[in-house]
Amino acid sequence: MAHPTTKSGSRAVDGTPINVMIVDDSVVARRILSRILEEDSRFGVVGSYSDAAQALQALSRERADMILLDIEMPGRTGAESLPDLLQASNHAMIVMLSGHHAEGDPVALAALAQGASDVITKPMAGHFSAAFACALTERLFAIFSGRDKVSWRGDDVQRITQPHGLTCPPRAVGIGASTGGINALTDFLGALMELPRAPIFVTQHLPADFLPFFAEQLARQTEFPVHLAEDKMPVVAGHVYIAPGNAHLEVTRAAHRHVLIHHSQAKCRHGVYPAVDPMFMSLAEVYGAGACAIVLSGMGRDGMAGAEAIVRAGGSVIAQDSASSVVWGMPGVVVQAGLACLTIPPEEAARILSESWRMAA
Repeated sequence: MAHPTTKSGSRAVDGTPINVMIVDDSVVARRILSRILEEDSRFGVVGSYSDAAQALQALSRERADMILLDIEMPGRTGAESLPDLLQASNHAMIVMLSGHHAEGDPVALAALAQGASDVITKPMAGHFSAAFACALTERLFAIFSGRDKVSWRGDDVQRITQPHGLTCPPRAVGIGASTGGINALTDFLGALMELPRAPIFVTQHLPADFLPFFAEQLARQTEFPVHLAEDKMPVVAGHVYIAPGNAHLEVTRAAHRHVLIHHSQAKCRHGVYPAVDPMFMSLAEVYGAGACAIVLSGMGRDGMAGAEAIVRAGGSVIAQDSASSVVWGMPGVVVQAGLACLTIPPEEAARILSESWRMAA
């Protein structure tokens, strides 16, 4: 199955409306959402449908940049229809609509794991206010344009090529992921054959409110200690640290050579928190040749600049292969830049790392 290398945000910034399709069984919700979007020149509504079957038929005729999809609908739910809509739309950004508080909802988290870009809670009927309309359009615009703001043209530096294979057993592993990355990360951690001999740092693009629940879910699914990374938290080998939603996850070396978590609010080229590049760059600075970056499924280019910093420091970069990625954007640009020493499925990356630690023991 072919995957697009990137999802361009140019339609969000060049004056061309973002084509939005609405799929919701509530006629009231469809009308109100259509009116909200049609009153904002940044958006254009290309269709409004009561179920996913109608939307799938329409996608053979209409191009949608973004789909607003109700999670719970009679018959086949939006969550169940999500993979088909992603495929039929050539991986349009899909924002799930929930009729109740979505943060922490297992169904909402599952939708994000399958490739949804965000989950938004709809007001109850009769409570669609002007404030909601403004918040909705700004959030949708940020989702579409913020994932891939950077037009990479080589950054005016001579790129280097990563040699094949790991340079050495990693002393720290950083994992960056976005759309489709939750399942890939779970596959990677599940395939590790024993307690890692290095700390694992994770930056997963998710709505900020979902990250604590994502960390809790990951802790239940793995045998390793999983933490939502706190500022100044000591780093321990074999532990997994998840970037929070309001800061970049970085590391710093304190007195007595101890490594600590550092929260950074520094502006980053991708304009989102948390971003992968700052994490990778800090790993390169602290761990040097002992740093290993793993770039999993996701849209955009976040992680490429940090991957290059790790290669320049003598470390290794592994990219998820196209066949196992939901979207081969983030790993794809790393491969195309010559920065990946291996391009493999997440489970294979886990096996190789486990073997490297065992051989070094």
